[in-house]
Amino acid sequence: MPMLKVFDDPPFHCRSEFVDAFRQLLEAGSRLYAQPQYSSCSSVATLPTRPRCRVGPVRYYIIDFESAQECPEGKENAEAKRPLRCGTKTSPEFSLCLPCNPFKLDVYNAGATFFELCERYHGMDDLRPLLLEMMSDDPFVRPNMAEALRRLDELVSSKDKLWLRGQIWKLRGLVKPSSHMVQYLWRKFPVLLPYF
Repeated sequence: MPMLKVFDDPPFHCRSEFVDAFRQLLEAGSRLYAQPQYSSCSSVATLPTRPRCRVGPVRYYIIDFESAQECPEGKENAEAKRPLRCGTKTSPEFSLCLPCNPFKLDVYNAGATFFELCERYHGMDDLRPLLLEMMSDDPFVRPNMAEALRRLDELVSSKDKLWLRGQIWKLRGLVKPSSHMVQYLWRKFPVLLPYF
């Protein structure tokens, strides 16, 4: 068995890598949820070592089926029969200690995971409306995995190839420039001094 890594390590290089990871999670979720059981989509792993767009298509694997349960009553009426120990602890269902629909909770968890990634990368604002809808407080407003996948495909098809190939980079905390840089900028652009 090859050693698996967390899906966002190494960091994403361009939007196509990010969108591909999100698409594969939604595709896996919509395929898994076509059956009368649910499994938490909280652990996704992959094997990249170089930038994903240079290696070719990267396969992502959902590997954590520890909390999978069968739901003979169907997706719409399903309820978790035991407390859920996985996923995002900020979900409204997690804070209410009541039985919840695990399919809707997985939509929230997938949206929250990728929303957190969007917050860490510059240039991912176009995906935020979809992710915020997936993270809606009302589970009945959230799209299912297949609907989210359809909306993601619509968004990507409305953009050009340059948008997909556009490089993204991780946001880091503000780095204080060195004193030499401040002196240089002050001499060249004295108006900028109050910003240092």
